[in-house]
Amino acid sequence: MDEVRTAAEALTTDSVKGLCININEFHLTQYVKAFGGGWGKGETINTPENAQGLQYLIDLYQEGVAITPSEAGLGWDGEVFAKGLCAMSTGGVWYTATLEELAPDMNYEIIRVPKGTTWGCTSHSDTNVVLSSTEYPEIAAKICAYMGRDEAQNAVAELYGNPPAFQDLQEAYFNENTRIAALIPATEYATSFDYPAETNKFTDALRNEMEKALYVEGSGMTAEDILQNVENAMK
Repeated sequence: MDEVRTAAEALTTDSVKGLCININEFHLTQYVKAFGGGWGKGETINTPENAQGLQYLIDLYQEGVAITPSEAGLGWDGEVFAKGLCAMSTGGVWYTATLEELAPDMNYEIIRVPKGTTWGCTSHSDTNVVLSSTEYPEIAAKICAYMGRDEAQNAVAELYGNPPAFQDLQEAYFNENTRIAALIPATEYATSFDYPAETNKFTDALRNEMEKALYVEGSGMTAEDILQNVENAMK
């Protein structure tokens, strides 16, 4: 992460920021995990490790070397990167499909989330679910099974770049998507998101507090303030 900071500073120009920061739970979680933190399903919101990860982003933003999608007038980080308004961004394998459409000639690389105090990130794949309230659970389950078959997973991987959920399909996936193969080492330590059960409440509070810290002039909010306020909101 020290190298990311150095690169962000060096790559920032009048028209390009070094790093794009999307202020939502997915992106913020990558940074707290890189500094040894995590949400612990709501049990470990306000910790020094989480504070270190968020403060890292706050500092880069205040130094003027980071941009958010809303600042760029765009909907999400992938568009900011595709339009060349940032040099680096956190994201996922879905970037491959986005860039093929929006910036087919772009020369870019995918790397795993850099090490902060430790190697940490999340990892996930697609899934299909049946709500407990469904009127026809057996039919819905059969549809899910059909949509989760090997052919369907391979089709989703080809269309969107998403890795198959079944491990026996992943070797072929990485062989075919050599750019994404750089993420293989991360599969050894990647974890789940570990959001609290009241996920919407948590993510809304986290985003609101981060926006205050970044956008409200003179707020003076630190990462510790953010996490304390989020923790209080969850009580």
